[in-house]
Amino acid sequence: MSNFANWISPEVLRTLGWTLLHFLWQGAGLAALFAVAAAVCRRASARYAVAVGALVLMMISPVVTFTWLHHETNPAGQTGAQGASTWAGTSTQNATALSGSRAPVAKSRTERPMAMLWLVEAWFLGVLLLSLRTAGGLLLIERMRRKEIKPVLRMPSAGRSGSAGMVPPGGAAAGEGADRLDRGANRSGYRA
Repeated sequence: MSNFANWISPEVLRTLGWTLLHFLWQGAGLAALFAVAAAVCRRASARYAVAVGALVLMMISPVVTFTWLHHETNPAGQTGAQGASTWAGTSTQNATALSGSRAPVAKSRTERPMAMLWLVEAWFLGVLLLSLRTAGGLLLIERMRRKEIKPVLRMPSAGRSGSAGMVPPGGAAAGEGADRLDRGANRSGYRA
């Protein structure tokens, strides 16, 4: 998975890692709020609406957090004096490093912290595995559904009208028994 670090810029990797860490407390907080709100709601429809709202908030919160963190760490996205000073400071550090000066240069913000790299890689691997598990379950359900549903063709009986192609719940054997009962009723003169 070391190639994964080459796909994403270090700033985005760091921002994604911090977003995942922030989502731990955000998700726990939203779950606690849902638990309180669900305990207060008496109707099932209200609990359902609260649950859907909590899931939507859980889906939106990482996006908002990522956007906010990315804006905070990206000097190009900052405006005003703060953005200019951040950009100027970064340029000065890079110029000092390029000039060959022996003075220690502050660490660049573009370094790839290994902990964040492992966190993001583990998260992507978990998403991949759980997605494959869900897809496999859906395929299994579809295969089971196709295996259980088989069209049963049956010739319409002459004695009954409106039953063409219908099979009783017991299957074909029950249909044959119904035909026998119909024939026996016809012979005895009984009409329903």
